[in-house]
Amino acid sequence: MNPLPPAWRPLLRPSAFSILRDRRGAVSIETAILMPTLFLMVMTALDVARYARTTATLDRVAVTVADLATKCQTIYAPSVQTASPCNVQTIFNAGATAGGDLAVTRNGEIILSSVGWYTTNPTAPYGAQTVLWQQASSFTTPGAGSSVGSPGMVGKLPAAQVLPTSHNVLVAEVFFTYRPWTTLNIFTPVIRRSAVFRPRATTDLRTLATN
Repeated sequence: MNPLPPAWRPLLRPSAFSILRDRRGAVSIETAILMPTLFLMVMTALDVARYARTTATLDRVAVTVADLATKCQTIYAPSVQTASPCNVQTIFNAGATAGGDLAVTRNGEIILSSVGWYTTNPTAPYGAQTVLWQQASSFTTPGAGSSVGSPGMVGKLPAAQVLPTSHNVLVAEVFFTYRPWTTLNIFTPVIRRSAVFRPRATTDLRTLATN
């Protein structure tokens, strides 16, 4: 026979682990823990998409610059024939316009180089394919530097291409400072894209008109 009345019996039941068994608020706690991870995953996915779009746009800029340049019979230095569509800065501006909302003029740079074995005399070629001339846009970006080389130095083409002695090409390089959302501007790599075109007009564009 139980000596205690029924009203007292619930008070004597074990309750030491009742807090551990209580599941109230568990979903809120789990959500609070997972939200930063989910947010980072979403932002990373968006950054990957932005990076792919940026590289595709920079490819378009490089192709536009190379295409416009190789259609010219003469390419003029920035201070010469400023109204000409073949003025090199005009070509750079057209390329930046092809970049759309990417704002290449604020966050990028364009470099145009002519690479060949000789300047004007085919019977006196250099010992290697050489950067005959090179021009950079008026808008610049830190960290940009031509991978083709400097004027008068050996011209290094993409994929280590070697030109036949009689050929020359124009190389358009585009540089852009990419700012990932996930790094909060702490890590801002410079993306480089390029396009290589052969001259298509009556002249080979081995020289740059400076006057």
